[in-house]
Amino acid sequence: MKMNNLDLYLNAIPSIKGKIEAYPLEITEGTHKVIAEYKIHAAKERNRSVNELLTSYRSDMESIKTVLQAKAQSLTPTGENPNIAPLTEQVRNLKRILKYDNPYNEVFEKTKLAKICYDLDRVEQNNLTEINQILSYVVEKFRLSGVVLSAQDFDYSIYAREYMTVFFQVSGDANRSEELERTFNSLYWKCPMLLTHLKLSIRSLVKKHNKALSAYCTRHKKELLEQTSTTEETFREAYLQKKSQLTVMKRQDAYTLVESFKNKDENISDYLETNTNRNKKLDSFVVTGSFDTLSEPEQEKYFQNMMELNRTLEEWMTIDHFRFILEDVKKRMEDAKNHKNDVKTKEKEIAKLEKNRAKIVKKYDWWNKVSKNKEKIENKQATRLVEIEELIQQLNTKYRELDDAKITSRAGACLDKSSTLYDAFDFAKSFYGYCKELIASQKDLSDTVNEEMDRFTKFILDSNHILTKNLNLAMSYDVKEKMKEKCTLLNIKIEDSNLEDLDTLKKDLDMIQKIYDLTTLGITLNDIEFICNVNDLK
Repeated sequence: MKMNNLDLYLNAIPSIKGKIEAYPLEITEGTHKVIAEYKIHAAKERNRSVNELLTSYRSDMESIKTVLQAKAQSLTPTGENPNIAPLTEQVRNLKRILKYDNPYNEVFEKTKLAKICYDLDRVEQNNLTEINQILSYVVEKFRLSGVVLSAQDFDYSIYAREYMTVFFQVSGDANRSEELERTFNSLYWKCPMLLTHLKLSIRSLVKKHNKALSAYCTRHKKELLEQTSTTEETFREAYLQKKSQLTVMKRQDAYTLVESFKNKDENISDYLETNTNRNKKLDSFVVTGSFDTLSEPEQEKYFQNMMELNRTLEEWMTIDHFRFILEDVKKRMEDAKNHKNDVKTKEKEIAKLEKNRAKIVKKYDWWNKVSKNKEKIENKQATRLVEIEELIQQLNTKYRELDDAKITSRAGACLDKSSTLYDAFDFAKSFYGYCKELIASQKDLSDTVNEEMDRFTKFILDSNHILTKNLNLAMSYDVKEKMKEKCTLLNIKIEDSNLEDLDTLKKDLDMIQKIYDLTTLGITLNDIEFICNVNDLK
C-alpha cells in the first residue's frame, strides 16, 4: 500500500462508521413475527458487513504498519557511535596508570591487595566462588611480581595452610570443586574466622615480598605508559582530555538517545519545539527577552553557558553529598599532630603478637612432625590451636587500628591548610576500606554502600573538577552565593526560588543540556517522534 493511501483510508473511516451506525435493524410495519424475523436477519447482515470491513481494516493496517516500520527503520541509527569503543579502551588503559601514580598509597594499596583483604573479610561465608576468585587474584598478582606461591607460603595459621593446600591441588580442575567446598565447610566449622586467617596470611605475604611487589608496580606502570604512548608528565592530561571527549560522545550518541526515547526513559514530546513547558524553561534563564529572540550565535553561547552552569551545579551537589568525607579527612589532618607515635606503637604491638603466633605455629608443626603418638599430644595441640586463634583475633583488631592510624598519619603528612577539596577527596579515595566504611556509617544515604562508592569513585575520576581543585579545604562556602556568582559571570538569569530547590534546578538544566544534545544528532525531533510512535504500534 502506498503512503498516500493511508490518508485516503483514514478519511474513509467516518463514512464507514456512519454506514454501520445507519444500518436499519428494525422496521415499524408488519406483524410481530415479520418484525422479529427482520430484526434477526438485519442483525446478521450487519454483523456480516462489519466483519468484512474488519477483515479489510486489519489487512490494510498490517500493510500500513509494514510501510511505517520500514520508514522508521530507515531513520533509526543502526548502532552506537563506532568511535566510543576504542576511546573507552584508551580511557580504561590511562585510568589503570592512576593507581600506580598515587602519592598517598603504598604497595599494599597500589596492587589492590588492600581492597582484596577488605573484601575477603566481608564476603559471605557461603559465597565460595567469590572467595576462590579473590584467592586466585592474589596468587596471580604475586606471580606477576615474580613470586610463585604455594600452600606452604600460607603458614600464617594451620587452618589457612590446610585450605590453601586443597586450593592449589584442585586449582583449575572444575571436577574437583566439590572437594574444595567440603574442605572449606569442614574448616569453617572448626574455625569460623577462616577468612580472617586467609586475609592476614595475605598481609603477611605482602610484607615479606614488598620489594618484588614494588618492582612490579614500577615495571607495570612503565609498560602502561608505553602502551598508551604517554609519559609521567603527560598521561594525566591525556586521561582528562579523552575522558571529557568520551563523556560528550556518549551523551550525544544518536543511537543511545533514540533508544532511550523508544524505551520510554523520557518522552520525546517534552523536547519538541511546540512544547510550552520546554520553551518556558529555555526562556526562564534568558536575561532579556526570550530564547527565540536570540540570534543563532547567541543561542549557541546560551547553551554553552547553561551546560557550564549544569556542570558547576552537579559538582556542588556532589561535594555537598560527600561532605562527610571532607570533614573526616580534615579532622584527621588536624589531629595527626596529636597522634605522631600511633603508627609505631601499633607496629610494635603487632610485631610482638606476630612473634608469638609464629612461635606457636612452628611448635604445632614440629610436634606434628616428630610425635609418634598423636593421641598423646592431642590436648596440647588443641590448646595451641586455640592460642593461635586468640592471637589472630587480637592481630585482626590491631591491624585495623594500624590501618586507621596510618590514614591519620598520612593525612597529616600529605595535606595541610592549603590543600584543596580535590586533594581531600582524592586522598580518601586512595584507601578503599576507609572510604567504604565512612560511606557505610552514613544512615541517611538512599543508595547502597556499593552504589555510593561507585558514585564517589566516578566523581573523583571525572574530568570536570573546577570547584574541587580551586576551593580550599580549610574554608567554608555558601553554595547559593557561589551559584549566583556563577550565573552573573555567565550572564544567566537565576531566581532565588531556583536556588531554594537545587534538585529541580538540576533537572531543568539537564533538560536544557539534552535539548542542545538533540541538535547535534543529524536526526530531527520529528523523525524521533515518528520512530517512537511507530515503535508503539501494536
